[in-house]
Amino acid sequence: VGPFLNAWSLDLFVLVNLVAALVAYLWAAQRVRALDPHSPWPRSATSCFVAGIAVLALTYLGPMAAWSHTFFWVHMTQHLLVMMVAAPLIVLSAPTTLVFRASGPDARRKWIVPILRGRAVRLLTNPVLTWVVFALALLATHFTGFYNWALQNHDADQFIEQPLFLIAALLYYFPLVGRNLQPRRPTQAARLLSLALMMIPEAIVGAVIYFA
Repeated sequence: VGPFLNAWSLDLFVLVNLVAALVAYLWAAQRVRALDPHSPWPRSATSCFVAGIAVLALTYLGPMAAWSHTFFWVHMTQHLLVMMVAAPLIVLSAPTTLVFRASGPDARRKWIVPILRGRAVRLLTNPVLTWVVFALALLATHFTGFYNWALQNHDADQFIEQPLFLIAALLYYFPLVGRNLQPRRPTQAARLLSLALMMIPEAIVGAVIYFA
């Protein structure tokens, strides 16, 4: 245990991005409190975002990052933490609602509302599409030559695989959990069905890795 915990990897690129995201969120939350003291930004949402950033920091910095290209279980634990813990926590922090509430009336009218009602957001929050993206991210990265390449190539892992898993997970959970502003929210039955069906590609990947 000692040698594992004593090995540290501090990636400044990752650290700067995580700190920037955290500072931006906390600033926006404080701005909401200043604009609307009677309805401040919920502490539970802020806690979810801080926890999500903390999980990403645990995953991409420190011992896990240092050993991810040495031990297979560490590499896979990174993916699980990002896709199953960090991503839903960030979505639960309702970042789009925070952006809306922290913006002024002009910005909401000219930018925020048109973007949220736009075709791109409507497409990217479609639960069927987000399910397909999440499932393809799991299957394509594990059952193609990309897998071995990412295991042996630090840049491929950092700049392609890690962002891919995080973005796919954020898109998947966005229409399913939290109180984010979006064009159309799926019904409860659709959300449960999506979560149940996602067990299929997850089980396939887990079974193949286990029996391999």
